[in-house]
Amino acid sequence: MPVAWHVFRKFVEKIPDVPVRRLVKAGCKTTPPEEVLDTYEAPFPNKESKAGVRAFPPMIPLSPDAPGAAAGRAVAEALA
Repeated sequence: MPVAWHVFRKFVEKIPDVPVRRLVKAGCKTTPPEEVLDTYEAPFPNKESKAGVRAFPPMIPLSPDAPGAAAGRAVAEALA
């Protein structure tokens, strides 16, 4: 995984009220319009609603032999 992923993962672990809008904006090559950012933020009005956002990064395998890594590779190959 790239360094940026590890930085993101650590950030999300430490921040209960994940700034979804800011993360989406930072992850885009071109800044999305405000109404698009509003749409990404809308499902997460408070820190309690962001539990899934915080739970997602640890689910991603970090090594080729980690549980789920083979399935992830298969999906990536199918999507290619």
